[in-house]
Amino acid sequence: MIWATWRALLTVLTVLGISITCGCTSLIASSGVSDRGELSNPKTRAEVREQFGKPDETRTCPDGRVVESRWIRQQVKKIADPSYRPKVDNEYSDAFLQGAWEGAFLGMYLGSLGLVDIIFVPVMAYRSEKAKLHYAFVYDEAGEVLYLYDLAASPTVQFDEAMRPLVLLLPWQLKGGECESWTACLTDYAQEARRRATCLGYTLCADEEQAFERMFAVGEGVDSGRISREDGLDEIREVLYARPTQ
Repeated sequence: MIWATWRALLTVLTVLGISITCGCTSLIASSGVSDRGELSNPKTRAEVREQFGKPDETRTCPDGRVVESRWIRQQVKKIADPSYRPKVDNEYSDAFLQGAWEGAFLGMYLGSLGLVDIIFVPVMAYRSEKAKLHYAFVYDEAGEVLYLYDLAASPTVQFDEAMRPLVLLLPWQLKGGECESWTACLTDYAQEARRRATCLGYTLCADEEQAFERMFAVGEGVDSGRISREDGLDEIREVLYARPTQ
């Protein structure tokens, strides 16, 4: 009688455990952003908060710009997630491997009456926490996202990330005639670069300062007619895409 009671209790606990954990592993593994590129999707402070929630920390740059820092969950694809599979080049092998992978996981799941999730849930929860991204979003006075950077990266990488939007924008401005003069646009570029460096607490190296001077010389040459716009763009791109030594 006592054994029957304990067996019934064990059955109830088993069913309860399965009902609680069933599918939790896949849910944890698939929650969050699929890659870092998704972090650039929101264009305003409101959109960032809507997609990633409230910030963990908020501060203000010396120039008054607002910086929000937050931990962002990203997806974890491992064995506990049946949608994960190793990559192969052959599409037929890939399809076969995907079917075998999902079949093996399903067999393991059904064979254990779902109890396999009890094992994988804490493991996947730990991996999910370890995989979180720590990013800072910087906004202008209107609440538009100016740039973002990885707080776990080195200062040099952070500055490169902060400068990426400017590096992409400048050649387009120069080529499209968006500038009153090349010198004016290049001056604005250098000033903004220094503002971003100050906000990050990053010290520009001698090579980076020399790169500004080289761009100013190109801008003056184009404005005076000594350098063609095509040649000027080539030189500007060469400077922009070179990584100065520290």
